[in-house]
Amino acid sequence: MNKRGVIIGLIVGLALLLYLFRGRIAGFFKKKLAAPKSDVSPADFVAPEIVRIVNDKFSAPAAQGLNYDKVLQRGDNSPETLWLQKGLNHFYKAGLSEDGKFGPKTEAALKKVANVARISLKQAVELAKIDGKI
Repeated sequence: MNKRGVIIGLIVGLALLLYLFRGRIAGFFKKKLAAPKSDVSPADFVAPEIVRIVNDKFSAPAAQGLNYDKVLQRGDNSPETLWLQKGLNHFYKAGLSEDGKFGPKTEAALKKVANVARISLKQAVELAKIDGKI
């Protein structure tokens, strides 16, 4: 066999091995490149701590009556959405109008910051803590 035949044989053999083990190779890189998981869950936070954080950052005693577990999504029009917008503007400079209406701009800002379209205030505070904003 000549040199060229050996090189072609090695390339074909390597391509065949890569094809046969593609699932294992992809799984290996998926595990290595996965984002680290936080050991803190949004469920670990109690509303009084969140109220304290909101009050400290925004001087807002009105935050006492908010439902921190309510999942906010497009179409909502609530005081909780207003506080989400205030948080996105304050911590992430989102440039949203603070009107309490969860529209396409609020959704886009949330997707940009958290890569989600729905979130509760409890989860939003957790996100800000993870990001080092609080």
